[in-house]
Amino acid sequence: MDKKQFTLLSSLATHPASLSQRQLSSLTGYALGSVNAVYRECARQGYLSEGAITPLGLDALEPYRVKRAIFLAAGFSARLAPITFNTPKPLVQVNGTRIIDGLIDACLALDIKEIYVVRGYLAGQFDQLLAKYPMVKFLENPAYNESNNITSAVVAKEHFANAYACHRSALCGTAAWRQRTVLGTGTAVRLQKPLSSRIAPMFGDRHQGNRHLQGTEGYRSII
Repeated sequence: MDKKQFTLLSSLATHPASLSQRQLSSLTGYALGSVNAVYRECARQGYLSEGAITPLGLDALEPYRVKRAIFLAAGFSARLAPITFNTPKPLVQVNGTRIIDGLIDACLALDIKEIYVVRGYLAGQFDQLLAKYPMVKFLENPAYNESNNITSAVVAKEHFANAYACHRSALCGTAAWRQRTVLGTGTAVRLQKPLSSRIAPMFGDRHQGNRHLQGTEGYRSII
């Protein structure tokens, strides 16, 4: 499946009503002629029928579905001091809600229930999340104070396949925004093989073996 096919199918999959080709052109940004050609090819492969995505089309999208989320939340967040002297930044409340709650709620809204939080600074305070989110699993970063988020990424390296990775300070504000994307500035990654300790190349767009992706409605777009 190429990018245009993916974009068209995921657009149809994430909209309750069938869309015309003109609407798809407006939604995807592709020219109407390009949409028409991709539409016909998807229909030929059995992915579309009578303007709607078929079960076969949904099966074709399944490998691109995000299955887990990783929150890199180990650091001290010195720029938010003195607030963070006693509270890790993800647990700081904004408008009465912890920052990390918005992120977790956004994942749960997309039925992503495999959630990892990499913790370090004041790690024990994150245990309070379990009362509301018992599905959360913690990963420990003992080197959180020696480097930056790269050490947290190494700790979580076995879980990055089909995952959203998110910085601890991304703020989910509205339900409409959460429906559009879980991540804000995060990155979703599909790995062709398990991530090694050479974690840094994951963040490069051109690193062979990884793909730089964005996600909408629990699917990741492909480039």
